[in-house]
Amino acid sequence: MASRSCRNNNPGNIRFGPFTAKRGAVDDGEGYAKFATPMQGLAAMFDLLASESYRPLMLVDAIKRYAPAADNNRPKEYLEYVCQRAGTSPGWVLGQMDPFQLLRVVEAMSRFEGWRA
Repeated sequence: MASRSCRNNNPGNIRFGPFTAKRGAVDDGEGYAKFATPMQGLAAMFDLLASESYRPLMLVDAIKRYAPAADNNRPKEYLEYVCQRAGTSPGWVLGQMDPFQLLRVVEAMSRFEGWRA
């Protein structure tokens, strides 16, 4: 069976809300956003991490916000995986990353969330 991120075209398993609704998502019935295409889901994840609310955050804090303890029972593994796969460190500030660095973070987070293209 495909992962939730694959079924919902939502590589980052973003929760449904006003942010995702503005980007064309619907609620999957379990509180997660469901996009029409994987590109919409990826674009939404990139937009979220590039948004004003995430830009001032260090990667460690961004991941804590993005995948809070209530949804993520492996926060240390999540952070280590993203840092290793994206070639970053926990103290990097999202707003200081160039678009390619941020894209590597998006890809790593998507993989940890269960996305398989």
